[in-house]
Amino acid sequence: MANNTIVNGLTLEKNPIHLSVQEASCTVNNPNSDSVGGLVINLIDYLIVELQNGANPSTLNGTSPQQLLDLLPYVTDLDKGVINNFQFIASTDEITGFSFAFSASDNDYDIRFRHPYAAPLSSSDPVPSTSSIVMDLSNYSDPNTLVTFDGGQFIDLEVRHIDFCSDEIVSCTASNPNSEVVEDLFLNLVQHITARVQNNDPIASINGSSPPELIALLPYITDPDKGVINNFFTDCDNDISFSFSPNDASSDVVFATHTLPTVNLTGVDIDLGNYSGSNTLFEINQLPLFDKLLFKHIDFCPDELVVPCDDNLTGTITASTSVYCIDTPFNFYLQTTVPINTFAWTINQQTAGLFPVFVPIYTSTAPTLDYTFTETGNYTINIVIGYGNECTANFSLPINVVSDCPHVPCIDTPGSHSPIIQGLFTDLVEVLVADQQTNGFITNNNPQEL
Repeated sequence: MANNTIVNGLTLEKNPIHLSVQEASCTVNNPNSDSVGGLVINLIDYLIVELQNGANPSTLNGTSPQQLLDLLPYVTDLDKGVINNFQFIASTDEITGFSFAFSASDNDYDIRFRHPYAAPLSSSDPVPSTSSIVMDLSNYSDPNTLVTFDGGQFIDLEVRHIDFCSDEIVSCTASNPNSEVVEDLFLNLVQHITARVQNNDPIASINGSSPPELIALLPYITDPDKGVINNFFTDCDNDISFSFSPNDASSDVVFATHTLPTVNLTGVDIDLGNYSGSNTLFEINQLPLFDKLLFKHIDFCPDELVVPCDDNLTGTITASTSVYCIDTPFNFYLQTTVPINTFAWTINQQTAGLFPVFVPIYTSTAPTLDYTFTETGNYTINIVIGYGNECTANFSLPINVVSDCPHVPCIDTPGSHSPIIQGLFTDLVEVLVADQQTNGFITNNNPQEL
């Protein structure tokens, strides 16, 4: 009765009370949790794009895209390395999607993404957006427990075998040789924006503009509706912000520097050691240059670099001779400084009459142009090349085709060296053509055969 209490002659029994206190998730105070979550979203976004471009389970299984490689340090499966068991989810209640595992021996999925669109996705289907997914990790306990993230509108993401409480972030920038190039392009854009602020350019003139610095960075911006500067704003404290997308509710770039109007970013190196992916807002405190610098939706770890468009690109159409005669085969090729993706040759002939014009008479998409003229007159040799990120350039060569070509007679007598010289010339032409076809342009202007 020692544990009981008597009140007004009534005996009240004391029962022990057991309080269950849920332990806080390790993600609550871990600064790396959101970064790992951003890597998961990057991988999902990559797979969505691949599916819209025609990928299927057979082409995705066994692959190791950069987005997966970035995530692998936090995957707890031992036999990880490639995408395994990729498959589409059967439609139930108008919900479809896809799932896959990190391990080939795993009979269940490690990641499942569900959405209300067609499966498989096609280029004509709406793009499932991962931007609505809330990476709420407050209930995360361990990698072996399946955790679900809600995206609303019939979109959700289920994940397991990922450590969201890693002690450190292994950034893709540590091993990606292209990171420094993208970093320089980004700082060039920041420098451009600060210069316009220095010049007191109106906000209206900056919004909607697409300066060359932005054009050069566009291939590495992950917003789909990119193209111009949006939502630009600055205040009296020199806080500057803008977005790449007009539909972005928050800014993609925010920075402030108390060194205005003398800021100079030439040769500056920002520390990207903790960069985890384009979907995660990345913050750098690098005084005294910046009071703050935050950015997102920039891929600092691209698989390859894209040559930016160059309005001043130079090129020369070169021919196998400087004198053009009828009934003689000629070869034309372009010398320029960028790798060429596509070729579009056109030969235009000048018409006779009081008002002559040039009309096309022959076209070709080969790397070099071979043609034999059968009529005298004025012609233009034109080529439109495609290079870089959907860039084009146009080059022309005017020529005059004549009927009486000067030539030096060659007497082929026993012991003559003509066949030898002819063979040397053929070797030179073959080397130049092979160089053009392999690299898109002539890279060696002084080959051994010359």
